[in-house]
Amino acid sequence: MAVSWSVKRSYTFSPEFERIIRFYLFEFPDLSVSRRARTSIEYNSKRLRNLLEANSGLNRHTWRVVSQREVENELRNLRIFNNVNPNREIAVHMRSRNYNNSFALFYLIRCALAHGNFSQRDHERQTYYVFENKYNGLLKGRALLKESTLIRWIDLINT
Repeated sequence: MAVSWSVKRSYTFSPEFERIIRFYLFEFPDLSVSRRARTSIEYNSKRLRNLLEANSGLNRHTWRVVSQREVENELRNLRIFNNVNPNREIAVHMRSRNYNNSFALFYLIRCALAHGNFSQRDHERQTYYVFENKYNGLLKGRALLKESTLIRWIDLINT
């Protein structure tokens, strides 16, 4: 079963979703983005990426970081522009001038939450989040991540 990238209007405000909103939106771990940041993560890109991949379903084939012009083409090349298989986590987003690639994924999640460009989807007893980040009509990134992954990453950063 494929999941559409479309954003559903409804969502469930569960305790897990509250943690996700609090961390990725309000307590984003960078004081230049959020004055409520409780922690500041180490910016060692390789180490952080390895940690995030080890605690998710992402890998070098399913987590692609490209230029903004290449985001849409990369999604099309991976055959996930219109919909995505919910059996795997995936992230395609642009490089950031301000952050390393791992932190840029957190920023994609933050922006999607802040602007309401996300959906919750249930598949095989798991909740997935569909995130999309756009700015002035330009697609900057998309991700499909399990709720359990987002929570694990919060726990990793907060320890």
